[in-house]
Amino acid sequence: ETDIYEYMGSLTTPPGSEGVRWIVLGKQAYAAPEDVARLEIAQGGSNIRPLQALGTRRVVRFPAPAGQDTASS
Repeated sequence: ETDIYEYMGSLTTPPGSEGVRWIVLGKQAYAAPEDVARLEIAQGGSNIRPLQALGTRRVVRFPAPAGQDTASS
């Protein structure tokens, strides 16, 4: 089981536009190196911006339904 978190943020690549809705798994998911490479090519590069402070953004937690593992589906 894993919770899901959501918050409003911005792009991690230029132009760094705001208004991006981030959805994050509470449990780490696996991605094969070749899949990560394809994603970097599709978005024009890897993340280049350092971690940003949370500031006034609100993080919303959505608990995983009981008995379900959302990370493996």
